[in-house]
Amino acid sequence: MEVLIMKLGRFKIFPLVILTIISLTSCVNTHKKIQNKRTYGSDYYNYWKKKYVVSVNSSMSKVVNPENNKITVSEGMGYGLLFSAAYDDKNQFDKLWNYTKHYLDNNGLMNWKINSNGNISGYGSASDADEDIAYALLLAAEKWPNASYNKEAVKMINAIKSTEISKDYILLPGDSWGNNPPFNPSYVSPYYYYKFAALSSSEKNYWEKVLNVNVNLLNQNIDKETGLLPDWINKDGTIKAENNKFGYDAVRVPLRLIEFYNETHNSTAKDILERENDFLSKIGSNKLVSGYSTDGKPLANYINSVYLSSFSAASLINKDSNFSKEMITKLKNSKDESYYGCSLKMWVFLILDNKLN
Repeated sequence: MEVLIMKLGRFKIFPLVILTIISLTSCVNTHKKIQNKRTYGSDYYNYWKKKYVVSVNSSMSKVVNPENNKITVSEGMGYGLLFSAAYDDKNQFDKLWNYTKHYLDNNGLMNWKINSNGNISGYGSASDADEDIAYALLLAAEKWPNASYNKEAVKMINAIKSTEISKDYILLPGDSWGNNPPFNPSYVSPYYYYKFAALSSSEKNYWEKVLNVNVNLLNQNIDKETGLLPDWINKDGTIKAENNKFGYDAVRVPLRLIEFYNETHNSTAKDILERENDFLSKIGSNKLVSGYSTDGKPLANYINSVYLSSFSAASLINKDSNFSKEMITKLKNSKDESYYGCSLKMWVFLILDNKLN
């Protein structure tokens, strides 16, 4: 630039023009990077939808698992509703919601498993799915306020309150588990409870209690060194030896906690995520594997997109760190094509794109 200015020095405005061009070029490049970051999740949503969403008829669609006889589970429907609302796909959202409504049980919650022929093969609800569905309806109500989504969301939230929360404010695994059911840490969705509490002043105290009780339960049961939780915990707080692993249920805990932390900066969520992130980052992004005991013993010799998604979510508690950047890059480049892996990967992109609030 100095040579150009010397040669054209008599044009006093030229240095300013060069600096302006350089600045504009930098802004354009930065904007392109931002655009690319913001559209990555949208592109992946279209890929996910093409792979797992199937048309039933002109008014209904369902999410299927091609690896398991093309069954539909309420968990998958919850993901589909969340993703379609987040990425402004109203047409698909409505079709998925119509299918969901068709399979509600007597409590107003979705029966958890439907076979490929459309027959219910798993009666009763799963609370993780119901929470996702209810929140997806709230998200839809914000995006498309002329529809009846908010009314439907409130109905489902009330059904969750009536049948999936114990008298002690502990989240139950569903509406048909009988006495003394176990506790599933990955079902706890504190961000949703925070949003449910904001719906009305009369419900605020109740959902704040649900939030605090269940987040405290998570904190009481983490391994203090690794920050990891097991898939299931007995109602009395004990963990069976065979369940003492951070397995394919528990992998969702960091996703649900980071979306809560991003909105509230809750100190307990931060502490749990920081403990896990510290454990993971010390191992290093290239040496992580798909499965650990809660005290940190590796249980596999490979890494898949299920665990990459989970570890990437945990790393976002320190999102500017090299470790987090490495994890997100690995997740974006992962080629594992499993139904569950793709769904969790999509969920992380949704968080990265800040599409949940």
